Amino acid sequence: MRIKIRDIVFAVLFCLITTAALADSVTPNKKWKTSSADGKYLIEMIPRSDYGKEGDGIVTRFGSEVVLWRVNWFARLVALSNDGVHLVRFGPWAGDKKGLSDLAIAFYEKDKLLREYLVRDLVRDRTKLEETKSHYFWQANKSSIAQGFSADNKAFTVVTLDGIAYIFNASKGFIIKQKQDPKVEGYMQ
Repeated sequence: MRIKIRDIVFAVLFCLITTAALADSVTPNKKWKTSSADGKYLIEMIPRSDYGKEGDGIVTRFGSEVVLWRVNWFARLVALSNDGVHLVRFGPWAGDKKGLSDLAIAFYEKDKLLREYLVRDLVRDRTKLEETKSHYFWQANKSSIAQGFSADNKAFTVVTLDGIAYIFNASKGFIIKQKQDPKVEGYMQ
C-alpha cells in the first residue's frame, strides 16, 4: 500500500484542527481537592454536574473526615487560608467579552460571602485581555509579584493581565492597595 502526500497532509490538518477545537472548549467539571499552604486544612470540591457552578465544597482538617464547614457551590480554583476559615474563590472561565461581567474573585469567611469582584472591577485596559473563541483570560499567569496568600495569611494578591497587582485584606476581602507590575505574562505567550 502506498501512502500519498495528500493523505498525510489531510491527517496532519485533521489532528491540528481537532486539537485546536478541543483546546478552546471548557473541560467537564471533576471532583478535586486542595489544602491550605500549611497543610492543616483541606477543601474538596464536588460538582453536581459536568458544567456550571452547582456543587459543594467541604472543609476538613487534614486526615479527618469531620466536616468543619461547607459551601454550596463548585469552583475550579479556590485558595484556603491557613486558619481554615477564609476562602478565596476564582470565577469560572470568563465568557462575557463585551461587558466583563464574569466573576473574577470572591472572598468568604466559611460559607459567608464577604465580597466579590467582577472582571470589570479589576481590569482597566481590556486590550490586554487574552481572547480565545469561547472565553478570555484576565489574570496574569506569571508576574514579578507573588500571587496568593501572603506568608502571614493576612493579605491575598492577584495580578491582572494589564499589570495591576491588587492586594486584598484576606479576612474581609477589601482592597488594601494596588501597584503596577511591569512584568506580567499571560497564558497565550
